[in-house]
Amino acid sequence: MHNKDIVARSLTKKYSMLRSINAEIPQALWFYPNGRGPGKHSGKIHYHIEYMVKKDRKQVRSKTPAESNDTSPIEGNGSQACDNETLLAMIEKLKYIVPTDASLEVIKDDWMQTFDARKKIRDSKDVATLVDRMIENFPLSIEFDGSLIATDFALMFPNATNFLDTWDSIQSKIAERHHSLHTSMKSQFFRTLMIVKEKNPSRGVKRVVKGAQKITNLLEGVIEWINHEDDVQQFAASYAKTRLPVLVIKGPQYEDTEEAEAYVCLNKRAFAAGTDVRRAFLLLIQTFYFFNLKFEASLSNFYNVFVGGVLNIDKMSTTVDDFFFKLN
Repeated sequence: MHNKDIVARSLTKKYSMLRSINAEIPQALWFYPNGRGPGKHSGKIHYHIEYMVKKDRKQVRSKTPAESNDTSPIEGNGSQACDNETLLAMIEKLKYIVPTDASLEVIKDDWMQTFDARKKIRDSKDVATLVDRMIENFPLSIEFDGSLIATDFALMFPNATNFLDTWDSIQSKIAERHHSLHTSMKSQFFRTLMIVKEKNPSRGVKRVVKGAQKITNLLEGVIEWINHEDDVQQFAASYAKTRLPVLVIKGPQYEDTEEAEAYVCLNKRAFAAGTDVRRAFLLLIQTFYFFNLKFEASLSNFYNVFVGGVLNIDKMSTTVDDFFFKLN
């Protein structure tokens, strides 16, 4: 076991407020610059741990036998023992490396080489704990504004159409075809999403009553808005509408401003998604595939417009096929 993790576990045992939410996550993970907690205080502890590790360079080993871990992303194989050891070393390195801009290139190289390990987790049958296990084994997945999730998505679908290159023309066609809908919306992007959601209802979903539009989030279940001063982690922890990924934007509702901050809310946690709402929305879709999650039934046709009609990574449903046919 890594020396830093031994020290970190000792600290978290004495000071319970420093513990991670999930006991299976390596405790040392939390001790890096810009770490969690009020005032981002974990960075100081990180540097103190680094100092203690350098002071005592001897490898610390646990006196008790290590517990077997059925969720290990690597399967044992005698003929590939050396390769497995190298791969496990990469995974351990990704667990403990400090996520900074300077280390991103090194991280990306190791990230691509450990793709099969994440695929094993995605393909596992234990769907209930998949999200937690993925983040426990690959905590960097929710760092760097989700760029590593996007990297995996590109490896999963190498022939996918570039969303940002093709969306503008499709958005223009949708806005022109449905020129009388949601005309009060300032953001063309959010307006188009509303049109897509309204015109591609899933079976059994009730249509929005026009009189209630002013008090209802027309993109509920897809995007939620909160105030700039609100704590996004507290919002994620209390969000009970769904455990599936949802885009959370700090800023005025339905407005695409430069000050907007985007986050992906998933299973009581939230991670940054940048400030470009289009990229953030794409990341939302990629998050479903990264964690092998199914779209909510009531939003299946809405998302099918993007995965089937824009990204071309899935077949279009009859409703969506008809929607695109009418655009031409």
